[in-house]
Amino acid sequence: MKNEQKFEIKLTPDQIRSMNFRKILFGGYNPLDVEDALNKIANYVEELLKEIDRLKKRNSNAPDEILKREIENLKKTKEILKQQYENQIREYEEKLKILRHEIEVYVNLKKEITKELASTLKHIKNLVNHTLKQDEVLSEKLKKLEEKLQKKKERLKKDKFQDIKEENKSITKELESN
Repeated sequence: MKNEQKFEIKLTPDQIRSMNFRKILFGGYNPLDVEDALNKIANYVEELLKEIDRLKKRNSNAPDEILKREIENLKKTKEILKQQYENQIREYEEKLKILRHEIEVYVNLKKEITKELASTLKHIKNLVNHTLKQDEVLSEKLKKLEEKLQKKKERLKKDKFQDIKEENKSITKELESN
């Protein structure tokens, strides 16, 4: 009985199953993986507790030395499980580190593309503005040329009219002289 009081399980299977972990932005642990790992640990601890109870009942009259060995074996098993769990956490942390790096690369690439697009858009706007100004200048020149052409047409008409008038005068004089 004295040894039973020294050996107390501080975590019950239900306590292990109900453990929660904080999530972090852009990742964290996969809740299903953590829950699965906790359930496996809880089931194993439950089996260990049953085994301890079974051994206590079987060895209630056994010497303390046998119980001590059993307890040591259980402690070693517990330590192995703890090490496996810590290794799994380290593995998840490494994956998280890689994902963070990939996200950083993606964000930087997005920034570069955004800058390039802004520069291209600015260049296109400048080209459009330049083209519009050129169009205005060409429209104005075309208008002036059309005006000149119209004036020349009018002058030509006047000149032809004058020529016809002159010709008529000449014919009229000839007719009069005859």
